[in-house]
Amino acid sequence: MNKIELVKGGFEKPRCVQACPLKIDVPRYLRAIRKGDLDGAASVVREKTPFVSVLGYVCRRYCETKCRRAEVDEAVAINALERFVADNEQHLAGSVQPNVPKATGKRVAIIGSGPAGLTAGYYLARLYHHNVTVFEADAKPGGMMRGGIPEYRLPRRVLDNEIGFIEKSGVQIRTSTPIQDLDSLFKEGFDAVLLAVGTWRSVTLGIEGERLQDVVDGMSFLRSLNYGGRLSVGNRIIIIGGGNVAVDAARSAKRLGAAEVTIVYRRSNEEMPARRDEVDQALEEGIRILFLTTPTKILRDKAGSHVEFVRMKLAGVDEHGRRRPVPIPGSHMKLNCDMVIVAVGEEPDIPPSFGLTVNNNGLVRVDQETLSTGKPGVFAAGDCVTGPSSVAEAIASGKRAAISIHRYLTGDWKTRDEVAPHQQEIIAEMWKEDILDTPRQRMPLLQIAERVTSFSPVELGFTDDMARTEAARCLRCDERLTV
Repeated sequence: MNKIELVKGGFEKPRCVQACPLKIDVPRYLRAIRKGDLDGAASVVREKTPFVSVLGYVCRRYCETKCRRAEVDEAVAINALERFVADNEQHLAGSVQPNVPKATGKRVAIIGSGPAGLTAGYYLARLYHHNVTVFEADAKPGGMMRGGIPEYRLPRRVLDNEIGFIEKSGVQIRTSTPIQDLDSLFKEGFDAVLLAVGTWRSVTLGIEGERLQDVVDGMSFLRSLNYGGRLSVGNRIIIIGGGNVAVDAARSAKRLGAAEVTIVYRRSNEEMPARRDEVDQALEEGIRILFLTTPTKILRDKAGSHVEFVRMKLAGVDEHGRRRPVPIPGSHMKLNCDMVIVAVGEEPDIPPSFGLTVNNNGLVRVDQETLSTGKPGVFAAGDCVTGPSSVAEAIASGKRAAISIHRYLTGDWKTRDEVAPHQQEIIAEMWKEDILDTPRQRMPLLQIAERVTSFSPVELGFTDDMARTEAARCLRCDERLTV
């Protein structure tokens, strides 16, 4: 297979770039890594997002799903390389003093300090020069990145470092400040308001026993854990659900000392929405997963708690195009447990006093182009609009909101969306056939015995040699016009 065959396809941009919610120029930062220019690689990513390091740890790797290298053997480990760049930038990011130009005098209030809210604040302050205040109900900023993601996946020093960078960019963050009335913000002198509160309320199962003492929802469990709460989980834990919250809760319960942790999911392995690498790591850590099983009742008696289940089969498709699970008659079973964690979905909790229109799922209705809520000067972004999404998707939504708010405040429809648009580079590298013989580098992992007894990061990161070798596997689809 030659270069032309690998890169042909008529795309305006490489497929990895098109797949990325943030449109990060993947080939360009891989090229910088190959040259040993790690600061340059970090700058490429930071053109599109303030959360370079966070994404290096938790991105869902949309780019890798479209990488043309997979047509040869396996996709380039793009996310692991982003993590490598971020780790090597950490010692610099804390001392960075962003240049904050003179403000426009316009004031923007942002409710919620998750990825959407902080990203919007960053661009509104640093790129568009408005005065931005972020209001956060919790004691520390970060939203779902802090409250919903366990530390073994996202070290808090990494998150704190990047939030500090955003604050240095001119964003003021007020913690422990819940907002219940949007009109009061306008009376306080704000010219626009962005709602970016995430999806913290867990969806219920609607079965008997769901309100028993030993039953907790997944988001409350993770939030309590991540904010330093003392949790006693017992020995036998059942987690109901198949998404990332369910897997995070299961792996966290294992680290808290639970001997038997079981995830129960109503569809098959193929339909499980959690990240595949996270599922694989959970299995390595001794967590059991029961597929095609759904709860019917939670009971507690003198012998303790137990959950009754029924086995399922897949038949037909639902309104979302997924195969529909239906009960198998006579297949009931029972599992004993000390705690049940319900993680079957999340939704926003929008106060009625905000006066916003929401749909049947509690999501804020907005203009899909501008993200305006229809209430003058009020916009919404992130998971409270889309439902649970990834950090990258929330960042992209926050960036869109910043552009719309700037246009609303200034009438400037020629708005740029990069902090430092890059100059066109001259590519002087030659594409070599021998890169086709280089296998994908494997992320080094913490030993399993250490993983299940601490919240230390599981993925240890690439070495310099691994990073350069992996970056060289890129087929350089962006160079196809120079062939």
